[in-house]
Amino acid sequence: MMDHSAQPSDEALRELYAESQRQQRQMEALADVARAVSESLRLDEVLRLILGHATSLLHTDGACIALLHGEQLEVVAAIGTGDPLLGMSLPLVGSMTGRAVRTGESIVGDASTDPEGYPPTVTAAFIRNVIIVPLSTASGPVGALTVFNRDAAFTPDAAAILKRLADQVAVAVVNALLFEDVTASRALAERHQRVVEASSDAIVITDLERRIAFANPAAIAFFGHGDALIGMPVSCTVPPDAHEFVRRREDAALGGEPQRYESYVLRANGERRIVAVTTAPLREQGVITGIVAGLRDVTENRRLAEQLLQQEKLAAVGQLVSGVAHELNNPLAGVMAFSELLLTSGAVHDPDARHAVETIHHEATRAAKIVSHLLTFARQRSAERTDADLNAIVTDTVALRRYALHAAQIELEVLLDPELPRTWADPFQLQQVVLNLLGNAEQALAEWDGTRRITVWTRRDGDQLVIGVADTGPGVAPEQRDRIFNPFYTTKPVGQGTGLGLSISDGIVREHGGQIRVESQPGEGATFLIELPLLTTAPRARPVPQAPQPVASAGRRVLVVDDETAMRSAISTFLTSLGHTVTSTSGGVEARALLDANEYDVVLLDLRMPDLGGDTLYEELRDRDPRHARRVVFVTGDVQSDQTRRFLARAERPVVGKPFQLDDLATVIAGVTA
Repeated sequence: MMDHSAQPSDEALRELYAESQRQQRQMEALADVARAVSESLRLDEVLRLILGHATSLLHTDGACIALLHGEQLEVVAAIGTGDPLLGMSLPLVGSMTGRAVRTGESIVGDASTDPEGYPPTVTAAFIRNVIIVPLSTASGPVGALTVFNRDAAFTPDAAAILKRLADQVAVAVVNALLFEDVTASRALAERHQRVVEASSDAIVITDLERRIAFANPAAIAFFGHGDALIGMPVSCTVPPDAHEFVRRREDAALGGEPQRYESYVLRANGERRIVAVTTAPLREQGVITGIVAGLRDVTENRRLAEQLLQQEKLAAVGQLVSGVAHELNNPLAGVMAFSELLLTSGAVHDPDARHAVETIHHEATRAAKIVSHLLTFARQRSAERTDADLNAIVTDTVALRRYALHAAQIELEVLLDPELPRTWADPFQLQQVVLNLLGNAEQALAEWDGTRRITVWTRRDGDQLVIGVADTGPGVAPEQRDRIFNPFYTTKPVGQGTGLGLSISDGIVREHGGQIRVESQPGEGATFLIELPLLTTAPRARPVPQAPQPVASAGRRVLVVDDETAMRSAISTFLTSLGHTVTSTSGGVEARALLDANEYDVVLLDLRMPDLGGDTLYEELRDRDPRHARRVVFVTGDVQSDQTRRFLARAERPVVGKPFQLDDLATVIAGVTA
């Protein structure tokens, strides 16, 4: 059963990231227009700039602006295919533009079929599909902004974008009109303020003392300080680690240079958010008196981008680990096989020597398990729920960190409930959560002078299954407990954490219908509890008892194909001791020649070889020598990569993963029928 809701797919992440970039371009265009409106009273230049942004953002062939003069609308600015309209007049009654101005409502339609499509303008600019947005001010309508002709149909989103530009056109028109009457400066400020107050982006004005002198409603709501935001130093809204960066940007803006950047800010509740900031110097009578700043919250967009980047990194790590594991598994297989041969041959009689060989075999087996855990954790896969054993998840995860914790002199205690029932979950996602909590506990104890112990346990609590990870470190301060699961919140130094670990873990647990919470007091350690619902699954069929496989009978002809000398030698020695006739070769090309010239009962075939891979050789045998193809047993150290798994699933032949126990190999050989 697949649960694709656990994490967004790569495609969904890319779409969301692209959407965030489109929104960013819109914000930059609006900021450019707003700056031009505030700094220039040359109406023709401002209107031309706005039309350029309108056609660029909406991908249209042309655009124009018509202003109201009595009972007529006069086209005062045009661009693209709208150039022939410049200077033309349209009736207030009897044109689509006039209807938009009369009603105060935007129009999305087809000028060639609309009853009020004005023929002279439709013909002059070959107008088809249009969006017409009225230009409204506090004193009433002043005209309309129109874009027209694009291949794709116009959408409500396109109309909304044009409406935001139309607001700027209205401001520009008002500015120009008020410039003719200097006594109307207060009205100009009021109109500007209404536009700013209506903005969904946070807008603030700071003075030369770097205090907030003005904040629009969106800014007050975003920061959460209420009216206390006015007069507050900018430094109180920025985390300490970003003070110097923001101050340098403010210095540049006060020096007359507009700025665009991203920074962390602090809300009243201590939550860190990421904002895209656009600033410009505020000039009054030619003198810079402060800074105008527009802020857009891009925290979620950055989290999506970070998540996509993290998935790409994990994919690269998975490929790297797969290759390294293959190289490690081959020598480990040789060490395990030869140590097992020594132990079973009776050649080692001295007790100390035998203990040494047993230790070699045990440690090689342990190393093989560690490599297997790394492969399992690093392999990229879609979220997939299954009948999961939480005890096994904890055991496998702890194995990944046991040595590192021991080296850091941190005591590890694992207490598992042997009666813990299974539940329906994604083992790999839960392993990611437990591993993250272990890592956080380890970091909490890194510089702790007291007792250094991590305890991991499982238990059942009614209809819930609980995984606990506790440390004896400094604990979590009360003011941090409500925020540690927020994205990008971190108490680590800059560069040592993204603040996403607990946020992602919280999302995974919530997707499983559970919750993750923390219990802590300063100086008394911290306990993180993963509480998951006990979800019963369909009863599994009781496995039919299988009779033990007999050890391979002696006298079989076995071809061993492996490019590792130690592996060939160990397998050949073991199988010869069982009475088999063994031929070995180091490559696929020579193996192909041997198979053409001889008959074998079993073919032990490595997958990855320099000259001719085992997968390619098997495909050839299946086509031209099916008898030998039915006797192939794959022996490989690469069983986790997606490419290998797909091939083995198609081949439907027995597989022995390196490293292995020799008795297991003998059992598999016994099951191969001639």
